[in-house]
Amino acid sequence: MAHTITGIDLGTWSVKFAVLEVGFRHTRVASIYEERLPVDERPLVLRQREALRLGCARLPGGTTVYLALPGDMLTLRVLELPFADARKIEQVVGYEMEGQIIHELNDVILDHRVLSARGQVAKGDEGCRALVVAARIEDVREFLAAMQAAGAEPRSIYVAPLLYRPRSPAVATDDAPPACRVVADIGHRRTNVCFVVGDEAVFARTLLHGGEDPTRALELASHGAWTWEQAEQGKAQMGFLASRARPAVSGVEIRVDAILRPAMEPWLRDFRQTLASFASRDKAPVEEILLAGGGARLGNLAGYLEDEIGLPVRPLLSAPEPKAGPDGQPLGAELEAPEADRFVLADSIARTAARGHKELDLRRGEFQYRASFSIVRQRASHLVVLLASLVACIGIHATITLRRLSAEQKVLQTQFESATKELFGAARMEAADVTAALKRSFRDEMAPLPKATAYDLLDAISKKIPPSEKVQINVEDLDIRPKKTTIKGTIDSAAAVDEIVAKLKEIECFEEISKGPISEVSDGAKQFSLSIAAKCP
Repeated sequence: MAHTITGIDLGTWSVKFAVLEVGFRHTRVASIYEERLPVDERPLVLRQREALRLGCARLPGGTTVYLALPGDMLTLRVLELPFADARKIEQVVGYEMEGQIIHELNDVILDHRVLSARGQVAKGDEGCRALVVAARIEDVREFLAAMQAAGAEPRSIYVAPLLYRPRSPAVATDDAPPACRVVADIGHRRTNVCFVVGDEAVFARTLLHGGEDPTRALELASHGAWTWEQAEQGKAQMGFLASRARPAVSGVEIRVDAILRPAMEPWLRDFRQTLASFASRDKAPVEEILLAGGGARLGNLAGYLEDEIGLPVRPLLSAPEPKAGPDGQPLGAELEAPEADRFVLADSIARTAARGHKELDLRRGEFQYRASFSIVRQRASHLVVLLASLVACIGIHATITLRRLSAEQKVLQTQFESATKELFGAARMEAADVTAALKRSFRDEMAPLPKATAYDLLDAISKKIPPSEKVQINVEDLDIRPKKTTIKGTIDSAAAVDEIVAKLKEIECFEEISKGPISEVSDGAKQFSLSIAAKCP
């Protein structure tokens, strides 16, 4: 029976919801929607809670909610450990992190995951690398309280920047080390950067820059002529960054490019530093950069980044390759939904929950999720009826099956009785007796193979009959049976019958030959008959 899972992305522009219907063999998107944050002077947290409350009111009943803590509330570290024992790792992770965080160890909650992509730091089979996340207990407590007040009780609290996975599988070769793909989800005020080696997220960072910077630059460049909303609309319609492959060709593009390039410098600086830090530590070559999020819609951003960073850049949600039809022409391919790139994080949260794989989860210790059985109580009567129906169906199925088996048993007993009677002369119903009799019969009682078959006797008789030049014989009836052979026919003289009898006695299988009366027929021929006792076949 399918159930629904909801992933919620607490963005700084809107709160996004991705509802998945998860069944035994399928997972499909039931709905995606968002609630825009109100634009006023209240703190961001309050505006997020209001949008969250409105969005949760639209969720289907009985859905399971999953959330992710934003990267600016977390500390992520990759620890290099000289051992790989899971119990030892659990014991030392806290002490290793104590010197790398600014808070006291008692004030934070930790979770870790051992990385399979070990990079170049481990030697031989010794040691491992552990990805560790830490968050202040008080921050997690306030976060959970706010979510519960808004009507969202999360079953898990994941780490937002670590949930991204490219849609296309990783391609690995035996000679080359596994390459890294970088997913950059550019939001309104922050950018999640996730490093994926193979199909495993090995590191992540959250940059505190996003699509808000270009919007602010356009608003300031208008000298008060544009409001914030107009600047957002202008960025969506005219936003453009020039590149070598796509230079600015109009006056508007040249002007907008000159405004947006300085605004993108802080984001670009932090992004370069993040790439350099990962490359110096993990030694995994970066293969490509995948863009997602509303901020990635800035015109020609991919070309601009390719020029600045020197790596291939493409959208995370690219259109599928067209398939060829029977006539060789490409078939029409269904593109992603127009707004799908902005729902990447919400969709990743929901799909991570649907897969059920081990992920970093901050609902630990005092925040351990405790399932509520209120829904079960509300639907107790339905469940009782369903259980009674299930029991009744099982009983009916068992009764029908028992009757069918009883009928088959009777048929098999009749066949067994007939077979044993034919084989042994009397019916035997005990399996042990039949098995013993079969073993004994095959070994001791079965008749030996005959020395000659009826075909062999026919061949021997034809060879012993004198040739037609010596005796004129016409065999009218030849009957070869077990232990007895009969020959009837006509011959030219009675003496020739004695000659034939003498010849037939030379056949090894024949024991005694009896002649019947000899009578004369037309044309002077003599009619005769021979009865032969044989010991084979």
